[in-house]
Amino acid sequence: MYPLNAQQVLVQVPCWQALGMWLMNQQLSKVQQGVTYSGTSFSEGQVFAQHKGRGLGDCYRVEEWAFTGQRFSKTYQAAHLQCKGFVGGAWQLPTWVSQVTP
Repeated sequence: MYPLNAQQVLVQVPCWQALGMWLMNQQLSKVQQGVTYSGTSFSEGQVFAQHKGRGLGDCYRVEEWAFTGQRFSKTYQAAHLQCKGFVGGAWQLPTWVSQVTP
């Protein structure tokens, strides 16, 4: 569990090969938002999900969410396409981009 403010926490539970992440009240009696079932980490108010394919040179997917003070909002999503069988692929294709302002 990660405290976010006086009323909310981020709860993280192992789920398959990733982390399920939920925004809940401090008393853990109410789920306020299901953030993701495919999270890999949480740091400085951001949830990250980074998953690659089966082996070396396979494509991978990236997603990010930022805590707005009330809920998590998706801020970035991309897939590495045209991997061509080498590490890192040819380029990253963003499919969701937003600007986070304080």
